[in-house]
Amino acid sequence: MPVLDCFPTPVWSTQAPNRDKVNKELMELVHKLRTNTGNTLSKSNAGGWHSDMLDINTLPELRKCIFGFLEEIKGDLNIKPDTDISVESLWININSKHNYNRTHTHPNSMISGVYYAVVPDGSGELALVDPRPLAPFIKLPVTESNKYTAEEVRHFPQPGTLTAFPSWLAHYVEANLTDEERISVAFNIALASRQQ
Repeated sequence: MPVLDCFPTPVWSTQAPNRDKVNKELMELVHKLRTNTGNTLSKSNAGGWHSDMLDINTLPELRKCIFGFLEEIKGDLNIKPDTDISVESLWININSKHNYNRTHTHPNSMISGVYYAVVPDGSGELALVDPRPLAPFIKLPVTESNKYTAEEVRHFPQPGTLTAFPSWLAHYVEANLTDEERISVAFNIALASRQQ
């Protein structure tokens, strides 16, 4: 039977073609930042290490990867060709054992994303929360959840995965249950039409 999917929420995910280069430059920066400052910001992270905001130009390989990915997203969303894309904020997250990220959104942004550098098995899935405010009021007696009935969608990326979604989509990261660190870079994107 044909189904009309109203107001779907897109989540994009791809493997970075230059992931070895991205990881090399990222790990060098992580080592430098942790050695020089060691400080961490407290945002959605429960434990772990959250860097200060970084300039995307300090990671040229990651910049190339993100902007290539965003060109595909622009096509999916029918974004006007004269639209400027900018990375408004970018930061590194490192979750050690038992660290996690609480449920949150990314205000004042349009598209948010994350690049996964190191993701050991058992280091926590990304959970995307159903954005429909009234959906939880009715629990259907289903045998198994699907895209119409799930309260959350889980995403466990591989190293080198780049994932993006609308910034208003609530999400969290489960606790890292391994002895290895989980390392990712999160970012927020703004889109603005050029004035004629």
